[in-house]
Amino acid sequence: MKKFTIAFITDDIVFSNLIVIPLKRELPDLRIILCKSLAEINEQINSQLCDLILLDGGFGSVSSIEIIEYLRKEKRITSPIWFFPEILTNEYSHKSILMGANKLFYKPFDPSFIVNELTNTAKNKPLNVN
Repeated sequence: MKKFTIAFITDDIVFSNLIVIPLKRELPDLRIILCKSLAEINEQINSQLCDLILLDGGFGSVSSIEIIEYLRKEKRITSPIWFFPEILTNEYSHKSILMGANKLFYKPFDPSFIVNELTNTAKNKPLNVN
């Protein structure tokens, strides 16, 4: 049976640990893919593997919006993308939605709220089995 899979795109270990550690307690069967570079994004993320993608803003030398656009247009990812933008302007938020982000969360955030949202999503969402 396929496990619910979340891909984390971040080069910030604190960001991922704030969410991953409590999330694994809530959902021990959860599969997590951690991408810390563009090469890892290219190798590991595809719609068949990922039910949900979390993208941390401020990812290295590449714009997060460029990553969203790449995932949607080049890799043709249809999985939801939850984005934690690094720039807090209406224009940037609007552009990230236009490029394909499905949900935005602003920093600072309450990790328990994010874990609860992810837990509810994982328990209630049909798995991608393309």
